[in-house]
Amino acid sequence: MRIGRTRFVATPFLVVVWLLFWGHLSVGNVLSGIVVAVLVTLAFPYRTRVRSRVHLHPWGFIKLSLYFFQMMAQSTWSVIREVATIGDGTYTAILAVPLRGCSDFSLTSVANVVSLTPGTSVIDMTTVPTVIYVYVLHAENEAKVRADIARLNHLTVRAFGSADDIAALSVPAPWERFDSDHPAARDQGDHS
Repeated sequence: MRIGRTRFVATPFLVVVWLLFWGHLSVGNVLSGIVVAVLVTLAFPYRTRVRSRVHLHPWGFIKLSLYFFQMMAQSTWSVIREVATIGDGTYTAILAVPLRGCSDFSLTSVANVVSLTPGTSVIDMTTVPTVIYVYVLHAENEAKVRADIARLNHLTVRAFGSADDIAALSVPAPWERFDSDHPAARDQGDHS
């Protein structure tokens, strides 16, 4: 059932891609695109099972998009400033950033957004516990970088997460329960 539904969605998409490759619309291009799309979907059926469904929350997606563009503008300006500056005044680092409430899709989305942002690159990630390891070109303020990625994690889960994923955002993670410097731990008082 899922394969038929996926083929039904993929075929028109592949036809559009075929038309874009050829550069102009004609009956021959549309017909050949349909033939190629059907052959591709028959030759490569979609069989991957996704562990979690993606839930699109429009308002969360809008907030995530705005934050992404803000991150892009800030980091692009930072990289431009670095290139134009004489000398090496950068402090680079590899940071381990734990994430909360992440399905596979949310984890992949966070990693992609971080990698798309100039001056950062995800070099590794784990799912248990959910941690991404990020190379940061401008890591002078590691706490701010971690806070930015935590906010990105929060917005991504709010945009694409299930109700359980969103609920997990409000539960303090183990590292927050014992870290007195973390804002969530300060809000809850001393746990010692």
